[in-house]
Amino acid sequence: MNTEPKEKRDKKNTSMGTIALLISALMYSMSGWITVVMSRTFTAYGQVFVRSAAVVLVAGIFFIYKKNKPSLKGIDPLPLIFIFIFRPVGNIAFAYSILTINATNTIFYVYAAQLAAGFIIGTTLLKERTTWTNWTALLLAAIALYVFAIGKDATELGIWFGLLCGLSEAIKNSAYAKIKND
Repeated sequence: MNTEPKEKRDKKNTSMGTIALLISALMYSMSGWITVVMSRTFTAYGQVFVRSAAVVLVAGIFFIYKKNKPSLKGIDPLPLIFIFIFRPVGNIAFAYSILTINATNTIFYVYAAQLAAGFIIGTTLLKERTTWTNWTALLLAAIALYVFAIGKDATELGIWFGLLCGLSEAIKNSAYAKIKND
């Protein structure tokens, strides 16, 4: 039984959440730069392998430290299959997109595709309720994609890889939502 006062535990949990958020933001903000730097040594597939190995290493250390074993009891395997398929697809598409076009454009295409695909998957498959803000966001994403991509060559692979990455992220996040809601 934890004997710390509730206020102290709440403050500790809040500070740990803030630290975790800052670390995540730092890692995410460096992902484009890391992709470019790693491209000097690794192919896109090699980068995905190195990143995945780092995640497995960190998760393994975490589970050893916490002395917990991950459990998949009661979880539908179909969303897990989608996660295991679309995580590397999205990572490879992201790496190829950044190496083909610049990081700013890649991130734009990823977010626009993720927003549009997430809206469609959420409303059709997950039966999420829509509001006018959802429809406005979808409309703005579609307009931005059209305006931003109109001056680009539609055959440029970096654009398509960025869109594929966003679609993969939307599918993966929908699978996470399905697991959470089940």
